[in-house]
Amino acid sequence: MSKLKNMTSSLFYKFFFSYLLVFLIPFIIISAIFYNNSVNRLKEEVIHSNVSKLEMVRDLTDSHINQLSELAAKISFDARLTPYMVSNPYSDKVAIEELQRYHISSSIAESLLIHYRTGDQVYTTSGIGTVDNYINNVYPFKEEEKQTFTNTLYHGGEPVIQPITLSTNKEKQNKLIAYTFPIPVDNPYPLGTVTFMVKEKTIKSLINHLLGEFDGSVYIFADDNTLLTSINNGENINADTIIGMSDSSEVISKNINGSDYSLISMQSEVNGWKYITAMPTAQFYGSIADLRTSIILIVTLIAVVGLSFAIYLSIKQYRPIHSLFQYLKTKHPVQNNHFNREDELGRIRFTFDSLMENSEKLQEKVNIQQPFVRDQLLMNILKGEADSKDKLFHDLDIILDDNAFYVLIVSFGKKQSKEKNAVHKDQLIPLLQKVSTPYGTGYGVELIHDNGIGMIVNLGSSEETLEKMQQHFLKRLKEHICEHTQLSPTIGVGKIYNDLSLVNRSFIEASAAVDFPVGIKHKVIYFDDISEMGESKAWYPINEQAKFIQSLKQGDEKVAHETLDKMVLSISEKKMSIYLLKCMCYDIINLIIKTVYEMKLDLSIKAVNELADFHSIQQLEENVKFLIKGICQEVNARKDNQNMILREKLLEYIHLQYTSHNLSLENAAEKLHVSVSFLSRFMKEETGFTFTQYVWNLRMGEVKRQLTETNLSIKEIVLNIGYLDVANFIRKFKNTEGVTPGQYRKQIAGKN
Repeated sequence: MSKLKNMTSSLFYKFFFSYLLVFLIPFIIISAIFYNNSVNRLKEEVIHSNVSKLEMVRDLTDSHINQLSELAAKISFDARLTPYMVSNPYSDKVAIEELQRYHISSSIAESLLIHYRTGDQVYTTSGIGTVDNYINNVYPFKEEEKQTFTNTLYHGGEPVIQPITLSTNKEKQNKLIAYTFPIPVDNPYPLGTVTFMVKEKTIKSLINHLLGEFDGSVYIFADDNTLLTSINNGENINADTIIGMSDSSEVISKNINGSDYSLISMQSEVNGWKYITAMPTAQFYGSIADLRTSIILIVTLIAVVGLSFAIYLSIKQYRPIHSLFQYLKTKHPVQNNHFNREDELGRIRFTFDSLMENSEKLQEKVNIQQPFVRDQLLMNILKGEADSKDKLFHDLDIILDDNAFYVLIVSFGKKQSKEKNAVHKDQLIPLLQKVSTPYGTGYGVELIHDNGIGMIVNLGSSEETLEKMQQHFLKRLKEHICEHTQLSPTIGVGKIYNDLSLVNRSFIEASAAVDFPVGIKHKVIYFDDISEMGESKAWYPINEQAKFIQSLKQGDEKVAHETLDKMVLSISEKKMSIYLLKCMCYDIINLIIKTVYEMKLDLSIKAVNELADFHSIQQLEENVKFLIKGICQEVNARKDNQNMILREKLLEYIHLQYTSHNLSLENAAEKLHVSVSFLSRFMKEETGFTFTQYVWNLRMGEVKRQLTETNLSIKEIVLNIGYLDVANFIRKFKNTEGVTPGQYRKQIAGKN
């Protein structure tokens, strides 16, 4: 748990509160259901138990009262207790004995008496007496109760219950309940009454067990709400207060004298008596409080265990994320205010999003640059500067094994206009990107400074000779061109080499074959065939001469040196006069000067003099090699300068035309006499933007300027910059700037 000191991250708290929420929702629901079910069930049991006790008292009381009613009915129809029998001196003893028998039959009556309205006599189990004697001496009634009791005896027509408070000091007879029945029973004209005197403590004994050890009160009221009896443990509650509150048959809670009481009330259907129990609520539901305490303790214990488990799971889940965050924080630090407000997961997501975004941007750049990289790699091979083991070959889908290689050049001739040359290139470049046949695979590349397309051919493995496979491939290539275009270009073919590093020789040879002046157009020219077209046995090989010239034009110093060595060796091996040899040497000098002037290079008189000042073939070779170095350097520098000039022309054209809706990559390529594919790659290489992106940036700048400096409408401004689809421009503007042009104008106006 000591590690919790470091767990102050909002992410940790998210995990913690998530687990806590997952735990608490079912826990609270289950606990609430369990608590309510348990408490309610126990509450129902408590209520049922107390109600059952009160019902038992009611039923027991009702049975006793019913017994008295039955005795009254029997007495009223008993022939031995008629007025005649009880008043006859000969039968009054029998009547008294009969009363005693009825008295014994009653379980609650203290005594009973019969009074007939024909006289003042009362007949009791003890004997015969007068009414006055009975209410003054036998049971000394209080004065206020005598008249009520006497009226009931003489005039009562219905059963009457009357609490009697005796004036005697004897506590055991302090209170009685007189229950008087008219006889005969249910007769509208009764002859008299029978009265059962019941001690209050007898009724009270029936309700003593209801309270047990608890505080509270139990009351029994007659049907006219007269209090018959009550018991009180603890605080004594006024009966009038209780009877006024007990108007419901359910358990109710009332505040009495500042304390909460629970009241149970029920009424007898037999005699209309009301039975009311009032207990302090805390004691009434005491067992519920104990159960509630137990449940709270259990729930608290479970909550503590759940809380601990939530903390454990949070730490377990947070720890690896925190470790990953620390690793990313170390390896890929990011400075961003929004980033600092995020938790670890948000920061990890932000970091991965940044990495993915960078990766996508990088991949986008790679995809955009891939054609350029491919062409650059192929050009390096043509220059003899590439390694076949370079991983880029595989990434660019260029498979070059170690079998055999040669170069061919597809040319359209120098006399063809630059416009047509660019159009023809655009037609052929997609076709010649990669040409696969059973005899080999060719990879085409646009020759920027030449009117043609170069192709490096990797011959396949076959039982046929390399020359035969070369011929078959060229045949398939011409068929491929004729199938998709109506062009019939000239194809120059270099010699076959077994080493990729020597492919630049084949490239120079193919260039020499294309440039060699032959009478037949639109055909395949092999470098080896040049010697047969113009070679003299008394002169050096004509194909080597063409190769030498082409190496100078390509700025390939290495191939130029090799070819010069072969030409000089050929001259040295010939047996002829010194003058003829010297003329042949001057022919080499003339060849160099002619080539230099064809390429429009500057050649000083001093350089010519130094070149012509030689005394041996070896000295001539040294002078020529020195000059070759300078020529090749200037040729390569001119190529770079040509790129710079092309860049300036391209950007100048775009800046002049970006407000025109006719501006397009195709029109720019046609204007500059280059192919569309080359111009697209060139634009990205030189500026870092695609043609479309560069033009969009210029147009956006002009739109912002006009929004700020003019009052022209949005539509007029959009049309002014060469954009015809106003709605599309507004959508792109909002995607770029986050606001519409109108909102942008308002923001600028607000700042100013």
